[in-house]
Amino acid sequence: MPRVAVFGLGQFGTTLAEALTNQGVEVLAFDTDPERVEAIKDRVALAVELDSTDERALRAAGLDQVRVAIVTMGTNIEANILTAALLKQLGIPRILARASTPTQERILRALGVNKVINIEHEMGEALAATLAIGEVHRFFTLAPGYSLVEVDVPTHLVGKTIAEAQLRQRASVNIVAIKKRVPDVDERGRRTLREEVNVVPKPSDTFNEGDLLILAGTNDDIQAVLRG
Repeated sequence: MPRVAVFGLGQFGTTLAEALTNQGVEVLAFDTDPERVEAIKDRVALAVELDSTDERALRAAGLDQVRVAIVTMGTNIEANILTAALLKQLGIPRILARASTPTQERILRALGVNKVINIEHEMGEALAATLAIGEVHRFFTLAPGYSLVEVDVPTHLVGKTIAEAQLRQRASVNIVAIKKRVPDVDERGRRTLREEVNVVPKPSDTFNEGDLLILAGTNDDIQAVLRG
């Protein structure tokens, strides 16, 4: 089981720690605030009140088996940078750190941080692209102008096969997967919908009402597909 250390249990750090735990990751969570540590202790493998800018405390924190460390204190710039630097000295293989300013980002990169997380910038870009493309459930930037999106199947595609739609030929958009909601019955005998994911769509597969499509392409091309 992978082991990840999360430093900083604000809203972003707490959400991240819980999401990683839900995905089967062993999470070690650290913060200087005892109330934040207490609030998450039952939802992660280990939660510890710790000043991560204290080198001795950090060395005693049991990070030997940690492969990834994530520093999430974006607004406390001094603690953020010092924690990242100390983790680098400890030899943590992969370090991710949040930045809230361009200067902070440059310093973190100079320290050798593997990935700098700029939540405000990334969310701004994602929102702009989402508004430009249209109704999007999920969005991921592949490169400037290129996206991976999850969208409802457009009405003009319902009933057509992938071969008939010719999205790749006409718009250079790739269908990565199709999610279908299949009628099911739960353990209490209640009718429900079960989600099935087709990760290898075939040319003969048909688009049905209620399907979710995962598409990859340029923002303009995806927008053209959705508009028909």
